[in-house]
Amino acid sequence: MPDLTGRRTERPEAGMLVGVRGLALTPEGRWLVTSSKAGGANGRLVVWDARTGARHRTIRGIGGGSLTVTADGRRVAAGDGSYADLSTGRVGRMPLDPDSHGGPTGDGGQADPGAGGDVSQFALSRDGRYVAVGDGSGRVTLLDGTLTRWRGALPGLFTSHQQDAAAPVTTLAFSADGAVLAVGGLDGTVRLWDVSSNQALGTTLPASADQVLSLVFRGDGRGDSLYVANQDVPSHAYALAPASVAAAVCARAGGGLSRTAWADFLAEVPYRRVCAWARRWAPGAGHVVRATQFSVPCVGV
Repeated sequence: MPDLTGRRTERPEAGMLVGVRGLALTPEGRWLVTSSKAGGANGRLVVWDARTGARHRTIRGIGGGSLTVTADGRRVAAGDGSYADLSTGRVGRMPLDPDSHGGPTGDGGQADPGAGGDVSQFALSRDGRYVAVGDGSGRVTLLDGTLTRWRGALPGLFTSHQQDAAAPVTTLAFSADGAVLAVGGLDGTVRLWDVSSNQALGTTLPASADQVLSLVFRGDGRGDSLYVANQDVPSHAYALAPASVAAAVCARAGGGLSRTAWADFLAEVPYRRVCAWARRWAPGAGHVVRATQFSVPCVGV
């Protein structure tokens, strides 16, 4: 098993990575958790000592392809909708709807294989307060950092009212302050959500029809831009900070209305240079990349 420098530390046990579908490392780097492809009664997690490669614990009745460890390193969430306590091996269900209560099923017990499941992606906020859970139906559920309390749900990655089904969630990302969640889908859909209100921020961001592979916020707080990587399209950025969005719009509009155009369209309003303040944010000033590289959604952040 290599360390972060690429050097091999200890040889893992025979069979350590046979049939592995998911991997997750605890925050302090002590334990590596692997999951089987199957979930429910046929699933299994194995906890490995990341320093020695030795098997530490096997937890049955939980599995699936996606894994994430809570910020305190105590629990791991799995793709079948279950979670496990890494110290006791107790397995419980995540409350993926407002009427479910989650909770443990017993020492090493099996979670109900018919409840929940089909989790495709997880995201953990930087402060550990929230875990976002995306599924194959396009829905995103917000849980608290312990995986035991339901905090809200986002209705899905619909791009129009005519859609019969939302696109499956393929990636999730929180802004640095945890206030905004970006959701990417199999059909290239990207949406932004306000975490506290569970409300969408603006409309679907214009993107390619290729699967969204990764989302990354840049900047502190809510972020000043969002970088998106698609399956067949190079990474691209969306301006999010109000000043950056306004500057990009002004650049596309050629610097705002002239006095003549203003008189034609806004005769009852005194003329003012609405884009003059944004010049210091112009692409040439080094604050944002060329405006043609930005899509300019109305995101309301």
